[in-house]
Amino acid sequence: MSSFDPIEQIRTADKVLAQLKSAILSGRFKPGEKISSERELMNEFKVSRVVIREAIRALELTGFVVIKQGQAGGIFINDLSYEILSNTLIDLFLADKLSAPELMKVLLYIEPEIARLAALNEDKHQAEELRAALEKEQKPKALHSELVEANFTIHYALAKMCGNRLFCAIAFALLKWSHELVLVVKPKTKQIHDHQQHVDLVEAVINGEADKAKDLMVKHLTGLATNLAKLDINFRKHKGLK
Repeated sequence: MSSFDPIEQIRTADKVLAQLKSAILSGRFKPGEKISSERELMNEFKVSRVVIREAIRALELTGFVVIKQGQAGGIFINDLSYEILSNTLIDLFLADKLSAPELMKVLLYIEPEIARLAALNEDKHQAEELRAALEKEQKPKALHSELVEANFTIHYALAKMCGNRLFCAIAFALLKWSHELVLVVKPKTKQIHDHQQHVDLVEAVINGEADKAKDLMVKHLTGLATNLAKLDINFRKHKGLK
């Protein structure tokens, strides 16, 4: 019996993809920068147009590049952000690989700690951002989209305030998913949460009451989780999903 491991065959497109991704991650290409055209990449890598297009398509799908059409078009480096993680979570949710209860359970683990850290890290500018979002949420005769935006702006602001970039990335991704859910289904505001919960939560954060902020976030998310699970059913019906 042979003692050698089989040699893995790597497709040419994957090799091109790996080199391009490495160049982006290393900072060789900057956000917004236009990279070489398909023909130029073909000459540089000594491969066919089909291979280049497959590699570029993979970069586009994962959020590394944006392809623009027209005279001023081309392949542009995207600004890597939490959008990549957000889009992946939403795709997995739509493909029924992740459920609303599973996603909310993660949010229930991290957002209370985010609220606690936000209260410890709060500053004047961030306090103003939170108050502004609260005011928008109370705006009379506001459009549904405006209410939803104000609602989630509060959570986004808290995530930015927490000082932990991994918590922030995960929270942004999960919040975008729940944001999408609420925008599509368009429930009545009270089906999402009681506005007073946000008022109390923001007040605790601004006052630096870390433990209170954490407890209030747990209470807030517990009710929100139940409501989002109900919205999930309507969302899937709306999208024609099972």
